[in-house]
Amino acid sequence: MKQLDLFNFEVAKSKSVGRPNVISTKQALSIITEIRKSKFTNVEIMKKHNLKPRTFYRLKKGNYNHLLDEAISEAVDEFSLELTY
Repeated sequence: MKQLDLFNFEVAKSKSVGRPNVISTKQALSIITEIRKSKFTNVEIMKKHNLKPRTFYRLKKGNYNHLLDEAISEAVDEFSLELTY
């Protein structure tokens, strides 16, 4: 049995809780654009991208907006404009 040391305690490191994101930033961006275009039904989009309904509706609700922000910042960084005469 361990003895409890009341005066020399260490703070436990926080562990990441939950499952890591499986959706990439590009995939999240393509799913959101397909939702906004409304050419496909929700079920068709889920089948096309192999998503569970819960993940799909979380994307649709906006719980993965941090992935969209990352995708947009990557697109802005990669963007270049060449002038031609």
